[in-house]
Amino acid sequence: MKRSTIAAGLGALVLAVVASVGTYIVVHRPPPSQLPSLPTTSELAAKLDTLENPRLSTDVRADTISGEGPAPRPALDPRGFGPEITVTNNVTGVTADGLDRLVATGTIKYDFPNGTVVETENQREVPFVRESDGQWRVDRAYLCATVAMLEEFGRQKGHDVKPDPGCV
Repeated sequence: MKRSTIAAGLGALVLAVVASVGTYIVVHRPPPSQLPSLPTTSELAAKLDTLENPRLSTDVRADTISGEGPAPRPALDPRGFGPEITVTNNVTGVTADGLDRLVATGTIKYDFPNGTVVETENQREVPFVRESDGQWRVDRAYLCATVAMLEEFGRQKGHDVKPDPGCV
């Protein structure tokens, strides 16, 4: 009888502790007005346009990429077209992926010097990370995964591809 009373008392104590911890978490969660707001589709499109604008300096463009170190080379000339092309991003959606991550969805339009305009039909998803300075930047890991794919493709075609210093 004594053991069952002790067990019941301990069970009630554990339940009370769990309930109070759960209440603490709910009570101390920041109200929605204090949660960081997501950038607009226009703001994210501007960041992607900056990243993919070959007429801007490397430093300006690299500032749109998360993390430390040099920018991945393909991010600085992602399509290999040089400064003659104009790349315009149309971000159509923004989805939170946790407190410091989001995914921008949209299409890209390429304006070539000869007057040709090509716009992607498929939506692409680009992850962004909010860094300690509060700025949203394109996720370096995403860019480096693209770089790794391009490097492997080059190797398969017989090219001597060196690792990108922005992704090592």
